Amino acid sequence: MSERMFEQPKTRREFLRFLSIGAIRTGAVVAINAGGFGVQILRTRGNKKDQEQEFAKSLEEAKDLRVKYFAKEVLDAGKRISSYTNVDDMVAVIAGWYAGDALGGYLLRNRSDIVERLVGVAGFAGGKAIDIISTIIAADQMSDTRFKEYGLGVYIGEKNPLLPHNPTRREIIGFGLIQTPFVLMGGLALPFIGRGYAGASPFIARNNIEVAHIINTSMKLGDETKVHIENGRDETFIRNFLATTESLSKKQESESETL
Repeated sequence: MSERMFEQPKTRREFLRFLSIGAIRTGAVVAINAGGFGVQILRTRGNKKDQEQEFAKSLEEAKDLRVKYFAKEVLDAGKRISSYTNVDDMVAVIAGWYAGDALGGYLLRNRSDIVERLVGVAGFAGGKAIDIISTIIAADQMSDTRFKEYGLGVYIGEKNPLLPHNPTRREIIGFGLIQTPFVLMGGLALPFIGRGYAGASPFIARNNIEVAHIINTSMKLGDETKVHIENGRDETFIRNFLATTESLSKKQESESETL
């Protein structure tokens, strides 16, 4: 009885220790990724500014409107229709990483070092494969000619600073092949990264697939915007159309459900 009572506090302390260490390591991973995202934002800031200046200049010179001048509004409408919230996805990815690292480490605490490292390699490789496959799904949408024509690539793209902002399928696969030996060595040397990546990968994949859906929806909205421009609609009409697109979409859905 006394031995069991002694083991319970010890197990609890071990569990809390893994939670604390996992929180510190997850915080470090978040900080590193935030720095990478910042680099990518700086890389695309100039493109956004150029596109907005081109739009302002075209209005001053009374030139024809183009869909890309409304790219931000088109993309915002696409996000609203898709019910996309970037914050929720980021929280889910961080929580998944933390759970994979902390809980995985706790469950493996009594296993041998080689088992822990093999799990790290498997987790890193599996997580990376899921990430790459889901990123390709989004990249395939970016390969549509309308994506560039409508200016959407200026406002949405890959956050990894080691990849182009709008990578192709070939670039993603090539990057994945180059990473393979580093992934294997990383999982072996730092198994907690492999566990964390495995825990976060389902949420990373969900985010990538949601981005693909947003791009697809936004291109369809771009098609509608293009029709309005060809029909001679002015800037005010188009902005109002894009601002109310979500409510119109929901109204149509409710009407179809009623029927």
